[in-house]
Amino acid sequence: MCVKYVSSTGKHLKVLLISGSVWKPLHGPVIDWPLGLCDVKSVNKERDFVASDVVSRTGYTENYLVYYNPEHRWYYLRNQTASELVLFGQTDNQSDSFIGVPHAGFEAPHSASQAKPRESIEARAFIYYE
Repeated sequence: MCVKYVSSTGKHLKVLLISGSVWKPLHGPVIDWPLGLCDVKSVNKERDFVASDVVSRTGYTENYLVYYNPEHRWYYLRNQTASELVLFGQTDNQSDSFIGVPHAGFEAPHSASQAKPRESIEARAFIYYE
């Protein structure tokens, strides 16, 4: 599957698209609500995901909601520091099965009640090519 668009010359082009995210804490170590990432090999696209619209005043997009499945394998960096990045895939329009890495913040069992609230940033990078 390719994204199709018209170039400035009027030519119809097929574009391949890959996107990924970079996530990092602004301060560390992260004790309160770290980022969890699900192993995509433990996910069943047809059973575990449902497409959902994300609508705002300026536009819309589609996202996936993830249903709980005890077969999912989740991972995280315990006590992640501000110098540690997490990179993960979001889109590959050349793959019919890849829909991105499920991820979410979670209340860690080892978090102290007085832990500093997590401050983090996620940036998404898009790579278009012919």
